Amino acid sequence: MAANIAVLAQEESHNPLLPETYDIVWSIVCLVIVGFVFWKYVLPMFQKVLGERTEQIDGGIKRAEEAQAEAKAALEQYPALSSPRLAPRPRRSVRTRAPRGSRSSPK
Repeated sequence: MAANIAVLAQEESHNPLLPETYDIVWSIVCLVIVGFVFWKYVLPMFQKVLGERTEQIDGGIKRAEEAQAEAKAALEQYPALSSPRLAPRPRRSVRTRAPRGSRSSPK
């Protein structure tokens, strides 16, 4: 039995961390196939979606700038509204009474 173990140990001289050559070749073939499918079909779909999002964002920014310019023009037409004297005043805080029977301050 010891002789069999010695023979098996001598036959197995390859690195156990390195896969066999056929495993490496088939892994490269699968990687190339998946990469090609991704490049041919998935990537154009992503680019299309990202392009549409960019157009929507740019359109939204343009509409916001137009609305801001329109509001500024409307504000310039009515100078009375822009005076600080007519600006809304901050509200005063309203004090409420404590409910009966509660002790809000010691006697």
